[in-house]
Amino acid sequence: MKLIAKTKEKYTNDTAGLLMFRTAAGQLEVLLAFPGGPVRNTWEIPKGKVEVGEDVFEGAVREFQEETGIKADSNFFDCLGSSPMGEKKTLHIWAFEGDWSPSEGHTSNTFVKEWPKGSGKMKEFMEVDEIRWFVIDDAESKITPKQQVFLQRLKDKQNTDIVINEEEPYQRAVRKKHSKMKLRLIGLGGNKKKEKGHRKPSFKRSKSAPGGFGGT
Repeated sequence: MKLIAKTKEKYTNDTAGLLMFRTAAGQLEVLLAFPGGPVRNTWEIPKGKVEVGEDVFEGAVREFQEETGIKADSNFFDCLGSSPMGEKKTLHIWAFEGDWSPSEGHTSNTFVKEWPKGSGKMKEFMEVDEIRWFVIDDAESKITPKQQVFLQRLKDKQNTDIVINEEEPYQRAVRKKHSKMKLRLIGLGGNKKKEKGHRKPSFKRSKSAPGGFGGT
């Protein structure tokens, strides 16, 4: 079921993003972003505001790709849940395994802000000035405190082993259910198929069993 917020404004009260992770030299690492602009000074998970009428998961993928230039191409996105980010605002994060090298560089969309404040002068800034890999324990000391909960949830999931017992009816049923799940990947330079003059997102089968499937 899609999670879509309703409001008369351009953006909803939902913010969403993706936490990309990898294992390097035996250590869990996460990719964090340093926001652009004159007054931002902490590392964050790449994220942004969800637009009116937009599926929250699709908004997370869009914002990640707009702010990092990295294509979020994965067969499985693990939901790390939600967390309040202030009055009436909620942050939703999904995690996925991927890779990126600093040699590839990164691209980011921009925004315009009056700066210095009260000067009447408008200046353009990048949404994200820098992206960097951090060992997850180091990331916990770098990331903005309100987002630390998502790093802990990722660590908890990585430390949990899932065992499927084919002889146990419930687990067999769970495996069957997950084997039928499909993940919708939005375009943004990804795979698309044309259908009756429209562009339809393609689907990929999930290869993983944990809960929290992307887009649900």
